[in-house]
Amino acid sequence: MYETRWPRPGPAMLAVGVVAGLVVGGILGISFPASSSDRHAAAPTTSQVTQSSAQLPRSFFTLILASPSTSADAQSKLARYQAEGVADAVILSRASYPDLRTQFAVCAGTYPSRTRADQALQELKAQLPNLTSSPYVRPMRRTTG
Repeated sequence: MYETRWPRPGPAMLAVGVVAGLVVGGILGISFPASSSDRHAAAPTTSQVTQSSAQLPRSFFTLILASPSTSADAQSKLARYQAEGVADAVILSRASYPDLRTQFAVCAGTYPSRTRADQALQELKAQLPNLTSSPYVRPMRRTTG
């Protein structure tokens, strides 16, 4: 019926195929960590939306542009401010900044002092005279990371 050479068809051949597939998949996963389909993800998650705490100082003053309560609303407002020219706008989360009064805050800039933040606020109002919101200065202190 079958010859006695290895590998015989059946469970042994299946095991060899599975191991080979895992090895090839691991190599491809290391070589190509992110696929192009990641750019077409439907809705960003909170971790994709919020600014990485490691990139910001532990304590600073910032300009609060908006205080949305949902991730989608925060992302929408962030895109609007960036389109209007606020290049340093980011989203902060109450998970990292518990002093926020809402779940998220769309902010602009990190300033070492209230004086410098107040100056930046006046510059922002001059740059964007038709703002629908009333931005204000707020101190931030990160408690995580």
